[in-house]
Formats: sequence, structure tokens, C-alpha cells
Amino acid sequence: WIYPAEIFPLSVRASAVSLSTAANWAMGAVMTEVVKLFPHLNINGVFFLFAGLCCICGVFVYFFCPETKGIMLEDIEELFHSGQPKSPAFVEVKSPQQSLA
Repeated sequence: WIYPAEIFPLSVRASAVSLSTAANWAMGAVMTEVVKLFPHLNINGVFFLFAGLCCICGVFVYFFCPETKGIMLEDIEELFHSGQPKSPAFVEVKSPQQSLA
């Protein structure tokens, strides 16, 4: 829910977030219909269908969704024009608990 609110430019943010929310609810409704596939695919087939979709989504997120941690909302639009999977401003910050370990 946070990522769509950050990645869209300010000029279209409200419309884009509302469309992404509508798409989320629509896909939730589609997921309820997947139960009807159980007799044809059995439980293993449905599991592999979801596992395949998760793998595809993971590849999409890795290549097309840049890291937005520590970047101002106004600067996020530039990340999509740079073509880099990670932002050049990304710096990993260790928490006090991690630095003690």
C-alpha cells in the first residue's frame, strides 16, 4: 500500500493510487474464483500456479521497482528514468542491534 503512494508523480498520484487500489481489490475478487480450479488442477496444481506467479512477480519487483528508502517523494520520479534497479542514493543503515552483533 505504501509503494504505489510513493512512486507516482504528484500530478497523477491520486488517480494512480485509486486505480492501483481498484486493481488490488479486483485481483482479490479473482482470487476467490480460483477456488473453482481445485477440482481440475487439484491442490498441487493450484499451489504451483501461485508459486509460478510469485516467481514472476519477484522478477518484476527486482528489475522494475527501485528502492525508495531515504529518498524524497519529488526525487523518486527520476529513479524510473535512470534505468538502474537500485537507487544511487541507497545507503544501507545498520540498526544499533545489528551493529552490536
